[in-house]
This record gives sequence, structure tokens and C-alpha cells, in this order.
Amino acid sequence: MKRFLSLDILRGFTVACMIMVNNPGSWGHMYPPLKHYIWDGCSPTDLVFPTFLFIVGASVWFAMRKTGHELTGGVAFKIIKRGILIFLVGEALKMYPFYNMEEFRIRGFGVLQRIGIAYMLGSFIALWLKSYRRIAVCVAAILIGYCIIVFSLGDATIENYIGRKIDLAVFGVERLPMRLGYHFAAEGILSTIPAVATVLIGYMAGRFMGENMKPENRSAVPIVKLAAAGGLLVTAGLIWNGTFPLNKPIWSSSYVLYAAGIAMQMWALMSYVTDYLGKTSWAGFFRVFGTNALFAFALSSVIVRTLRLPLFLIRSDGKPLALSGYFYREMSQVVSPEMASLLWSLVMVGVCWAVTYPLYRKKIFIKL
Repeated sequence: MKRFLSLDILRGFTVACMIMVNNPGSWGHMYPPLKHYIWDGCSPTDLVFPTFLFIVGASVWFAMRKTGHELTGGVAFKIIKRGILIFLVGEALKMYPFYNMEEFRIRGFGVLQRIGIAYMLGSFIALWLKSYRRIAVCVAAILIGYCIIVFSLGDATIENYIGRKIDLAVFGVERLPMRLGYHFAAEGILSTIPAVATVLIGYMAGRFMGENMKPENRSAVPIVKLAAAGGLLVTAGLIWNGTFPLNKPIWSSSYVLYAAGIAMQMWALMSYVTDYLGKTSWAGFFRVFGTNALFAFALSSVIVRTLRLPLFLIRSDGKPLALSGYFYREMSQVVSPEMASLLWSLVMVGVCWAVTYPLYRKKIFIKL
């Protein structure tokens, strides 16, 4: 079945951004737009992960076309299998390179673990509820319910956030990293629930574009409607920000709406350029990532962790130094520290692209 080009390009662009922002030469020297907000607020980098989850939801609709969007036993099995596989790959990457047995002990969820869980729950809910109206009501219920839970059992500060207390009870203090002086899991248990809403919004957007943007009948109307819907979500998110601030670490309800709205507008822009105007020559780089997205992202983690092994450490001034640190140190003597850090990020993007490109040429799509 033919792929939806603009969605592939948006997915590839998002994965390239994920690799770039997760692999700086120095975490202490980054341009402000490439940094995550520590707590309240939303930078361009904070939009990358929810955009990918939005795309996951949109992709579910396209993937389910051949099964008629029916939740059969076979479909349910495939959803569960893929979700568990993504989750386990995330766990394996967290443990890699396996030489330290302490790493086998769970340290909360990670990016791939959240993707796996949100994909499973979002797929089941979307295929079960079917209609736009029911799914929209479910999204509203999730976001409003989450807001009520957060503020009835604490508040949206890191000290009193109920999700942090749940993670502490499940994982234990020693299993959670520090943030603002508190033990906190960036991808916690409770905050995964509103992440499911992000997937559901993506599913509705994917269904709308799939049903209305036909190759044989090009029209800008669906694109304009998608962009307008995105604008409404952005506005709603900014309004809600007044009482429940935009916050990626706890995946606040306002953040869900705001980030999903931005993702819609980005898709609308790419769809206008590629699906409507037919201009695709500029997007070849991102299509490579877009067709093997999770593989490319997982690959970046493997490469970074491998380069930290003793075998690959560089001896400098009598001290072992990772290749990224060595590159950053040498480049920062030529350019600014922030630029040196960014250049290493771009090197990582380029290496992952070079490995993924042969798969794209041979039309080998690795589906986690």
C-alpha cells in the first residue's frame, strides 16, 4: 500500500531532530532552542518527542487500512507484539553494553518504553472507539481527568507532583535520576497517560488526511483545515497554560494540546509542499530517516554508548576521553563552544543517516 509521503518526511525530520538534540558534544554548551526546559515552559526541543508520538498515532490509521480498521484478534496480537518489542528494545538500549550488571536493574521508563506503551494503548482505544467524536471525548476525558488528579492529589510542582510519588513507590529512590534537587523520572508512569492522548490526536489527524487528501484529487482544503485545527489546539494549550503550565517532564494537559497543534501545523506545511505542490526533491534526506525511524533512533543510542567503551576512549593528557568529548574539545578551539557541541550532534545525524541510507535504497524497512 502506498506510503503517505508528507508523513514520512515529517517523521524523518522529527527523528533527525531527536538524534540531534539527544547527542550534543557538551550538555553544558548548547544553543537555547536546543535545550529542554527544566520544568515549566516549552522550547522547540520540547516539541520533538510529542511530535513523534503524534506521528505514531497518525501512522496507526494508515497501517490499519488493510484490516479495515477493525480490532480483530489478529490485529490485537500484532499491536501487543509491536508495543512489547518497542518497549523491550528500549530496555535493552538502557542496559547496553551489558558489561555492568547493575544496569540491568530498571531505572524507570525511557523514550522507547513510552512509545511502546502509548502506541499499544492508543491503538486499542482508537480502533475500539472508531468515531472522531468518541475519540475526541476520550482525549478530553484523559486531559481533564489528568489535570484533576494532579491538582487534587498535589500540584504541578516537582515537589508535590503525584506522578513523582508514584514512581518513587514503584521504582524506589535509588532508581530515579535527580532533577531540581528531587528524584524524578522524565518518562514516569502517570505522565504516560496523557501521552496516550497525544497518540489519539495524531490518529484523528491521520484519519482526516488519509480520507480527504487523495492523490487523484489534489486539494488544499484538507491542508488548510488541518492547519486551522492545529491553531485551535495551540490556542487552547496556551489558554490552559495559565492554570496548568506547559510542562514536558509531567506531560501536562496544556502541553499535549499545544504540542499536538504545532505538529498538525508542521504536517500541514509539509503536506502543502509535497502532497499538493508536488515538490519533493528537497526531502530525500528526511525520507531515509522516515522509513526506518525507530531503527535510526535506536542506532544513535547504540553508537553513542559504544563510543564510551574503554576500547574507543581516547587518551588525552593522561585521561580517557570519549570521542564526542575529544571532538568537542578540539572544535571548541576553532569555533564557539555551542557551535562545537552542535557540530558533533550533526556528525551523529550524518553517521546514522549513512547507515540507514542503504536500507532505504534497498527498500528494507525495519519495523520495531
